[in-house]
Amino acid sequence: MNEAELKAKNVSHALEKGQDPLGRSPLQLGIEVTIAVLICVACIVGNSLVVIAIHRTPRLNTITNMLVENLAWTDISMATLHLPFWIASMYSGQWPLGHVACRLVGFSELVFGTASLQTMAGIAINRYFSIVKRNLYVKYFSDRETTYLIIAFSWIVPLIVCSPPLYGWGTIEYSNKFNDCTMGWNVNDISFVVFLLTISILTTMIIIICCYFAIFKFVRRSSRQIQNHIQSEIHSNPHINTTTAKRETKIIKIFVAVVCVYVLCWTPVCAVGILEIIDLAAPRFVYIIVYYMMFSSSFWNPIIYGVFNTQFKEAFKQMYNTLKPSEARSSTTERSRPPGEELALTRRMFCAESEQQNT
Repeated sequence: MNEAELKAKNVSHALEKGQDPLGRSPLQLGIEVTIAVLICVACIVGNSLVVIAIHRTPRLNTITNMLVENLAWTDISMATLHLPFWIASMYSGQWPLGHVACRLVGFSELVFGTASLQTMAGIAINRYFSIVKRNLYVKYFSDRETTYLIIAFSWIVPLIVCSPPLYGWGTIEYSNKFNDCTMGWNVNDISFVVFLLTISILTTMIIIICCYFAIFKFVRRSSRQIQNHIQSEIHSNPHINTTTAKRETKIIKIFVAVVCVYVLCWTPVCAVGILEIIDLAAPRFVYIIVYYMMFSSSFWNPIIYGVFNTQFKEAFKQMYNTLKPSEARSSTTERSRPPGEELALTRRMFCAESEQQNT
């Protein structure tokens, strides 16, 4: 009797006795499933808010936000078309459907995950050219047709690079440790594992780090040049120095957030998978934690690419205020509006309209 048949026999015996196939207590099972459900709900709600905000707010209808919306749709697809199967198998302790369904569900995980990562790389490239190589951005990237091609590329590439397990190169199988149908981390599949990790994880990480680091260097250099030219005005107008410092701080925050979340969400699951290949399997709870971290990237994305954006924050506030009574909404607006905000708001609207006309 081979290992697979032995596992199936143990599962059937556990089910006959009314026990959990993985030997989990009711409390452990409840905690695992609850966390998985919360991740799924957070992914759907957070990314749906981003999509709604973009379509309800004209000034958010920009070239870059087309990519941000595509990122949201990749995460919504993951949360609605894959995570429910993961939650069901986690609850039952086994894969509830057949082998063909397992391969399709596992394929969807690889495609949605890779599409999300490809879109993150596309956003980083877009921001790099928009800030550092402005002339090239206006020439090649400022029209929507080019952006649609980038979006199509972010879906076509995952469909191609994730499909080999469907016709023999690599495997997609159910993992009792991950409680999911996913890529097989086996010695025989090492070539496909290395290929997919290089395309979807390593390459994307290099692109993101290089682009945001170049943006930070450019902004810092430009800020120093501005400070040198207006040094005499800084003493009489400290606001100039403060604005420059805030600009640098914002870029640093975005750079650190994107890189850290990317590394923390995707590196652990790759490390555990590689250990699995070389027969250094970790305890089951480690597999569950790194899987939580991987899927949590889908609700961190709207926070990083949405909340860090001032216009998105204003759109979210407007959406929240629409849920409040009109009197409370107007009184809250009056209380929270500092002196001079009307002028600042007018300037922002004018700049946004000008940018929209240019794009």
